[in-house]
Amino acid sequence: MIPWMVLLAAVVVFSGGYWWFVGGRGRWVSLTRDRFVRGVPWATLVTAALVVGFYLFVQGGLGHWSQPLTIPFRSWSLFEPVGLLTSGLAHAGPAHLLGNVTGLVVFGAIVEHAIGHYPGDRDDTASRRWNRLRHPGVRILLISLGMIGLAVVPSPFVLGWVLGYSGAVYALAGFALVTRPLAAVLAIVAHDALGVLVDAAEQPVVEATRSVGPPTPPAWAGIAFQGHLLGFLIGILLGIGLLRRYDWTPEPVRLFGAVIAFALTKSLWLVVSSGGEGVYVLYRGAGVVMVLLGTLLVTLAATGARPEISAPRALPALSWQPDIDTGVIPGALRRRVAAVSMPTWVREVLIVGLAFVAYVLVEPTSELAAKALALGVVAGSGYLVLKLLKWALGHLIAAVPTGGWLGRVPVPSIPRPGKATGTLLGALAVVALLGLLFSPATVSTASLADTGEVEIQDYTITYAENVSEGRALTWDSEIFDGTSSGVIVASERRAVWIEAVSPDRLAHDGSATVRVGGLDWEQTVDVERQAVSVVGNDSVYAVDLRTEGSTTRSFRSAPATAGARIDGRRVAVAPTADGFELRVRRNGTVVGSRPLPAANASTSVGSLRFVASEENETRTIRAVSGTTSVRIASVERPATS
Repeated sequence: MIPWMVLLAAVVVFSGGYWWFVGGRGRWVSLTRDRFVRGVPWATLVTAALVVGFYLFVQGGLGHWSQPLTIPFRSWSLFEPVGLLTSGLAHAGPAHLLGNVTGLVVFGAIVEHAIGHYPGDRDDTASRRWNRLRHPGVRILLISLGMIGLAVVPSPFVLGWVLGYSGAVYALAGFALVTRPLAAVLAIVAHDALGVLVDAAEQPVVEATRSVGPPTPPAWAGIAFQGHLLGFLIGILLGIGLLRRYDWTPEPVRLFGAVIAFALTKSLWLVVSSGGEGVYVLYRGAGVVMVLLGTLLVTLAATGARPEISAPRALPALSWQPDIDTGVIPGALRRRVAAVSMPTWVREVLIVGLAFVAYVLVEPTSELAAKALALGVVAGSGYLVLKLLKWALGHLIAAVPTGGWLGRVPVPSIPRPGKATGTLLGALAVVALLGLLFSPATVSTASLADTGEVEIQDYTITYAENVSEGRALTWDSEIFDGTSSGVIVASERRAVWIEAVSPDRLAHDGSATVRVGGLDWEQTVDVERQAVSVVGNDSVYAVDLRTEGSTTRSFRSAPATAGARIDGRRVAVAPTADGFELRVRRNGTVVGSRPLPAANASTSVGSLRFVASEENETRTIRAVSGTTSVRIASVERPATS
């Protein structure tokens, strides 16, 4: 593997050197000399170094590259500050980290170029405080802090206990798309290309076999789509703010194409909900409609682009709202309307927000998340469709020659950038509200008592099946009213409750490792599942937790009786406190028991002898009585052992 990595590095360096000396250096200098100190995006590199450093030193990735500490760094609740502050910086593994860091580098460099290390055309008569902000070093620091802030500030509004810098990457991408559309399209290609190079460097040779794995959710079910959309909207609005600050206007067609390209290739259309136990629903059609309509809205907000229509004088472009200055409304009522007037986007946020709250109050709480999400998609898409139909109708009527009754038709106003931006702010508020509703959570570990649990400081680790969910929302404790199974890690102080390893995964792999800890400590718990397959019945199994030299049998399944009857006796296999045993019953009464014999050994209960033989790494237990020999059980071996 090392020769392949060396060869890959050499070819990459040679290719990069060829591009640099043939013409890349001159192009890079011409693009960056007026924007970057020494032509380097320092803030992007500093931010990337901080994210990688957090993985290596705080999460322990330096010693556990493939399995860093993640549990204390998720955004578990509004009441758990460590998770809120670190969830945007922590990552679940190398692929997760490298994918987000490459996105940070390619999109962050464009954002940094748009902002610049130098103040550009700012007024020379600025105050002394503003003059200090003109210093390139200060600007680099502020840009880097802003990139970190994009990962930290939105965490209370992200749906679910997620982690990773991806939300900030989507914010950077949104900012880049608005301010530098063509460069952002190139960044999309560069991001995918860098991903391939990183994969090739990490695994230059991949060997795979045909195998059947444990039941797992689809890959798209684990993506924090709401966090991505939230970050993207934040980046779009910040980019529009920069455009307004410098009076820049991107070319509408380029911006529209760039946003569409990013949204479709980077799965912004992903809208997922849970349809029940083990069922996941992907609203692909609704998501694509949302993306297309949202792209139109972003283009209008950023550019104000609209067809140049000269409405006939006899048919002025009026709003659908009565004009309070035309005398149509009586004076007293007109004054009242003017007194309660508010910005368009505030009114839209109130309308959509009140509809959302009303829907939450009347629907069954057990399906709240899925129904609220579906409502948001349908309501948001329908609202945008009506808006666009209104604008299109205005263009159509304005283009028709006037005459007769047509001159009295009220024409919807052609959209203005401010209205489109207000609608984007409303969409951001609704998306953030969806996450904020499910953030104030608390945890109780009462249901884990007497389950063979292990206590490590404030953590409780156990294996259990169908125990009551310990998580509850402060405003509605019945939302999380289901059950949990598998290796469960919980902490009341940290508001942690997670099924760290599912029963299916543990049954397939046979073992797992769970790491718990905090900012300055960590501890590993090894989980091992041992199982015996009983002929004519279900398997029996036990789960052990090992930590710091001690072993705790956390779970024992019910005994299972083999289907065969030998001289009026039945044989059952049962887990014990430290292994498995064979129990012999006659007429429903246990007449004797013995531990499961080791390979190539035997044991007896009365006249019934049990012989264990091993072949092809499988230990088989047979019951022997006289000349009768019956297979009773076999010791299961995990698929990964």
